[in-house]
Amino acid sequence: TIDSFTEDSVCISIVGRGSGGKDSLKKGELVRVRAFRESVGLLMAPQTGSMDRRIGESIDAEIHVEFLRDGKALYEGKTLNSGLEIVGDRNEL
Repeated sequence: TIDSFTEDSVCISIVGRGSGGKDSLKKGELVRVRAFRESVGLLMAPQTGSMDRRIGESIDAEIHVEFLRDGKALYEGKTLNSGLEIVGDRNEL
C-alpha cells in the first residue's frame, strides 16, 4: 500500500498475508520503504510516443528500508546516494 506520496517523498508498506513462499511475505511480516529527495533535475520523458514531458529525477535521494516480523525490526538500512523518480497520478497509484 502507499502510505504517503508527495512530490518529494514516498512511503510504501508491503504486508505479509501468505505462508512465506518463494515470492511472498509471511503473515505478520512487513517491509516498509521510505524515499526522500531534495535536489531534482528535469529529464525529458515520453508521453504518447513523443518526448514532450519533463519529469523530476534525483541522484542523491535518501532511501530507508525496514523489515519487521510481528512488530520487531529484523533489518533496517538506508542509503544516501540513490536515484529516485516520483511520477504518476496519486489517485491512480
